[in-house]
Amino acid sequence: MGRGRLAASHGMQQAISTPAPPKVVANLPPVFHKVDWATHQAIMHEMGQDGSEGQGYVSTSKSWSVNAYLRSDGDMNAANNASGWNLSEAQIKQIIQRMDGQMKPLSRNIQAVRFVGAGMLNDLGLPAKATPSIAAKLQQMIQTGKLAEYTPKAYTSFSTDAKKNVFTSKQIKINYQISKGTPCIMTTNVSESEGVLARKVKHKITGARWVKDAFGGKLEIDITV
Repeated sequence: MGRGRLAASHGMQQAISTPAPPKVVANLPPVFHKVDWATHQAIMHEMGQDGSEGQGYVSTSKSWSVNAYLRSDGDMNAANNASGWNLSEAQIKQIIQRMDGQMKPLSRNIQAVRFVGAGMLNDLGLPAKATPSIAAKLQQMIQTGKLAEYTPKAYTSFSTDAKKNVFTSKQIKINYQISKGTPCIMTTNVSESEGVLARKVKHKITGARWVKDAFGGKLEIDITV
């Protein structure tokens, strides 16, 4: 009888000590948040930036010369034709060096927008025409895997508040999802709620569509970086 109780007790101990199966944690996609100006500033401080970053680039058309120089692999004619500054190559390289050194990892996942002309379609191997047919072609390329990503040579400005972007009449709207850790500058340019992505940041294209608007229509492209 004593043995029976001992065996029963032993069996109970085994049942009690049996570990529970591990919990299955769903691999949820990251959430990208909309950003108002107060949050924009908070992110800037989280990144260790104080608003002095981007000197000689932010809020000046010198940025056009700098980016033309980068896109053309150092063509000074292209750089000088992009703006009226007539900068020297040494001046442009100085701005690039300063910008590169001021980039910091983004502290949160955020949403942002950018408006550009149809010329950017050339970078994707398409004619520079923002039309419904090009939107359909672009979507087909994305779905078939013929177009997945590209890497701009130049810096890329964006607005955390679409209403403050000054280029809304442009033919293409880019809807950005910018991942935490992406090197960028969050500026104090409140009039445009501007941020600047580092050069050579990989852009993953996830969607495209034609959307009618007050200007007749716009090609919208979804990009995650």
